[in-house]
Amino acid sequence: MHEKSAPKKSVASATEDLTIALAEGLCTPKEILEVYTPDERVRHLEANKLWTFITEGAFWLTRPEDTAQGRAVNRMTFTLERALAEGLIKLEDMGDGMSFKEIAKRLPIGELQKAVEHAMTIGRTGKPLTEKALLEAIPLIALTGYVPLDHTWQKVVVAKIAGPSASRRHQGQGGRCSPGSRQISAGQDKPRAADKPAEKPADKPATSPPINPSRSSTTRKRPTPTPRRRSKRSTSRRTSSSSTAAREASGR
Repeated sequence: MHEKSAPKKSVASATEDLTIALAEGLCTPKEILEVYTPDERVRHLEANKLWTFITEGAFWLTRPEDTAQGRAVNRMTFTLERALAEGLIKLEDMGDGMSFKEIAKRLPIGELQKAVEHAMTIGRTGKPLTEKALLEAIPLIALTGYVPLDHTWQKVVVAKIAGPSASRRHQGQGGRCSPGSRQISAGQDKPRAADKPAEKPADKPATSPPINPSRSSTTRKRPTPTPRRRSKRSTSRRTSSSSTAAREASGR
């Protein structure tokens, strides 16, 4: 694909061209991955998929007697080195995670002697035995091999690297978690429950208007007016006028 026409193509069209090229053998998956540097993959891929890729195989659960122990130590060392280089943690964070007590417990006698000798040597120059000074005597890959990998994974990688990074990403999204975000514990995913639709507030029952105390049933009712009785004089006048009218009609 020409470099001038590629930016003008849609994602669907470019995906179709790439799929056809793979099917026809015009390129290989390895060649495609070489185009995208690791930094580009981390920048554009979803965080949960990257975490799944990193934790694949649960390498931190290997034991010293396992044949894959050497490879697991190298992988853990690489993870710590990249975290330090990217500024995700400091040497102090790594030392706090591993803890000096655990380091002193796991180091062989020969390595402890080297650490004490180095501390005394730099102490004469007024320098303390810091994490950086300790790594000058005992390289990180050796220290990672002595301390149990599952301890380093939980106390450093999960607690100091993955957890704070997820919190910063969560805050950068305005408090909203991305659609695939999950809890990070031992490298296993916990599916997120589907978001429930917002419940429609229930209609409020219609309330009757307040009763006017002046019109309440407890007030005294007005008496019903009684019809007036007609007087006998008015009745006799009507009767006589009716009789006169009847005689005149008969005389005609």
